[in-house]
Amino acid sequence: PTGGIILVAKTVQTQVRLSAMFAAREIKKEYVALVHGKLTGKGTLTSDIEGKDALTDYNAVRSIWAANLGGYITEVQLRPQTGRTHQLRRHMNS
Repeated sequence: PTGGIILVAKTVQTQVRLSAMFAAREIKKEYVALVHGKLTGKGTLTSDIEGKDALTDYNAVRSIWAANLGGYITEVQLRPQTGRTHQLRRHMNS
């Protein structure tokens, strides 16, 4: 399942300001993911997606053994620095 918030502007002025803030990367996005496998530490993942750099900061919070899945599950905090299509999925799949 996916959860989160949706940011909606009630006025045109607010919409213009929010758009500018997103463009200037003043609004930071953070995600929590559960990934299959054991990941430790923190760092930055980099890759090329459709000819453009893609960067994601990650922090592995904890791993637990999931016997029903036959392996570890890791909770990871993700902070994309860029916004490429399916960037987080691609980085967690690598």
